Amino acid sequence: DFRYKQFPQALSGISFDVNASATNHDWHSINLKFDNLKAEFLKNHIEGYFRLKGLKDFPVEAKLSTRMNLAEIRQVIPLDSLDLMGILDLNLNLNGNYAPDKKLFPRATVELLLKNGALQTKYYPHPVEKIEMSAIVTNQTGKLADTKIKIDHGSFNFLGNPFEIRAEVSNPDNVDYDIVSKGTIDVAKIYRLFSRKGMDLNGIISMDLHLRGRQRDAMAGKLDKLQNSGKLVLTDIGFTSEYLSKPWVVKSGVFRFDNDNIWFDKFESFYGASDITLNGHLSNVVNYFLAKNQVLKGSFDFHSNYLLVDEFMSQGDQHATASQPANAITDTSAAGVIVIPADLEIGLKADLKKISFQKLNVSDLSAAVEIKKGMILLKDMKLQVIGCMVGMDATYGSLSDRKAFFDFHIKAEDFDIKRAYNEVELFRNLSTSAGKCDGIVSLDYSLKGKLTDAMQPVFPSLEGGGILTLTKVKVMGLKMFTAMSKNLDKKKIKDPDLSKVEIKSTIKNNVITIEQTKMKISGFRFRVGGSTNFNGAINLKTRLGLPPLGIIGIPMRVLGTQENPK
Repeated sequence: DFRYKQFPQALSGISFDVNASATNHDWHSINLKFDNLKAEFLKNHIEGYFRLKGLKDFPVEAKLSTRMNLAEIRQVIPLDSLDLMGILDLNLNLNGNYAPDKKLFPRATVELLLKNGALQTKYYPHPVEKIEMSAIVTNQTGKLADTKIKIDHGSFNFLGNPFEIRAEVSNPDNVDYDIVSKGTIDVAKIYRLFSRKGMDLNGIISMDLHLRGRQRDAMAGKLDKLQNSGKLVLTDIGFTSEYLSKPWVVKSGVFRFDNDNIWFDKFESFYGASDITLNGHLSNVVNYFLAKNQVLKGSFDFHSNYLLVDEFMSQGDQHATASQPANAITDTSAAGVIVIPADLEIGLKADLKKISFQKLNVSDLSAAVEIKKGMILLKDMKLQVIGCMVGMDATYGSLSDRKAFFDFHIKAEDFDIKRAYNEVELFRNLSTSAGKCDGIVSLDYSLKGKLTDAMQPVFPSLEGGGILTLTKVKVMGLKMFTAMSKNLDKKKIKDPDLSKVEIKSTIKNNVITIEQTKMKISGFRFRVGGSTNFNGAINLKTRLGLPPLGIIGIPMRVLGTQENPK
């Protein structure tokens, strides 16, 4: 007999034989037997045996039968947080090898019958009631493919909401399925039955589904043989987690099942300050969930009135991983790059009214977006930023939760250079002298490189080139021109007005190389070329051609830094 001191009933009549052995000191050959296992309490009984004949391919032989009143369990075993009710009959017979990698499964018959069941936890005052379950697992051959699971009937009722399921699943190696479910679930109240610290879930899910088909047909593209239908309606579904900085709320949405497709109808969701509406479908769903190394495909219309991209960054460790110059951005308050899953192949037609990212405000963004192989590809993207229309093609990919890369080509015409310097951090770092300028410029530039865990560029990795066109620009207080003016005693070049100037440059190995550029400054003909870097060092060769035609010129070398040119 075995009895907890504070409990009135004992687990009595306990008996079993134990035998353990191994050969040649090889633990893989261990032979373990529990024979003649018997125990009972009140009118409940358990009897059977279990034998394991080595750890290679797990040859197992077992038999267990029990008839149990679940409400009486707490009279012999402490269940301080759980109340159970119902009559459970369980009969189990196993004989054979369990080795899924070799497609082996024991010959088996497992029968489970639960009547008048109920479950209540200390986390919520109301129970799940009217739990009924009739299920059987069989395998007659010892082959994994011949394993069958059948739920003749499963149902429960929670706070007046009934739920029913019937299912037949066979051949785990290449699944055949027939699943019918119908009912309404109050997710919040069900979830609180099993409260978990750091997570929360709420909302209503209503479903009426009939899923029937074979994995082999889905993989062979025989979608007409699949019979997946029905819908799943989500209302006010909210999910919070210690891994998410904000709660994700699905205000409303309908999943429609149509063979191998799941359709999203007016899926309206919110994440923090961001709103997202999706319409479209997923395909290859059966293969994605049942087989390994499958890609989930889809096509969607993606709309948002406001998207705060910073909220979606991974909440990874606060590590500084960049090789940054002195003037680089060092704010790592949102460490962790945006991670793109590698098993998605999704097409999006994006229409975003307003976007905020790293203090940059963008409006009226439209683009064709592809998500595939762990990357986002933006094609023919148009957006409104710093008061001008911008066209862009871009690629972004995540290498880990703290590393990413990008590659883009941008074309922007006639924008305010002062505003770009003040509002666009990347432009401010690439064009440090732009802060001394006022006027209208255009940009046609390609750039690629790596990103840190704070989604900032790793400057030594940057590589690209293009043209910056000065349409009408006044340079005020740029120290290079001030120093030249002092040396030449020509104050007219101190704050020059520049028009119709094209500056061609390339970026590589932390250095910006400027091709020889010609411009007119107050009657002088000025020519400049050379290099500068992101730490502010300059190495330029210039020539100032004197009026009237610039035939006579003064060559100069400009060294030092942008703050202290020589």
